[in-house]
Amino acid sequence: MSKTMNNPNKVKAKLIVEVEGEFYDDESSEETLRYCVEQDLEDAGLNVIDVSVMK
Repeated sequence: MSKTMNNPNKVKAKLIVEVEGEFYDDESSEETLRYCVEQDLEDAGLNVIDVSVMK
């Protein structure tokens, strides 16, 4: 059996992404957007280490 079948390749990368979202309440903030992005990435099956907001 091939070595790659027994041991998956792990890839770690730091990504800088500009995201804009629309929320229909007065309580939403950059933290709300950060949380939503993190949840979407995890729902896509990614192992998220950190999502932070840069101002």
